[in-house]
Amino acid sequence: MRTCELRHVLTGHTAWINDVALTEGGALCATASGEPVSRVYDLARGECVRLLEGHAAEIHSVAMTRRGRFVVTGSEDGTARVWDLHAARRAPVPRHAGVVHATLATADGARVVTGGRCLSSYSIRGGCFVGLYGWVSCWWLIYGPLVRGV
Repeated sequence: MRTCELRHVLTGHTAWINDVALTEGGALCATASGEPVSRVYDLARGECVRLLEGHAAEIHSVAMTRRGRFVVTGSEDGTARVWDLHAARRAPVPRHAGVVHATLATADGARVVTGGRCLSSYSIRGGCFVGLYGWVSCWWLIYGPLVRGV
């Protein structure tokens, strides 16, 4: 049986880690924590390479695209943000009707889904939201025809 070996302790957060996302090959990871800052770490070096600042409250969730260009964060402040790591910028997004508890990005970064009291789906181009493709109440998602047909 092989044993695990601790490579690095990733430092910098001052609160609990709520969520972690990895790139496909595991080169980078992004974190969500009980503070309004997300961090991106280079796992080979064990160093924080980017601070993602802009939320006004705790960050609950984080997602990354497969190659690590985009990071999506969801916060207690009712916002989700898309961060373009290549261009060092973030895209403004529509406010949620409450806390954003979940974030998901497609591997190619073309679509983002965020969830809280509702589930929202966005198309992104170059790190900017270009349209709301769906706003579905969680009740409808659970009890509506989308689930009944599955």
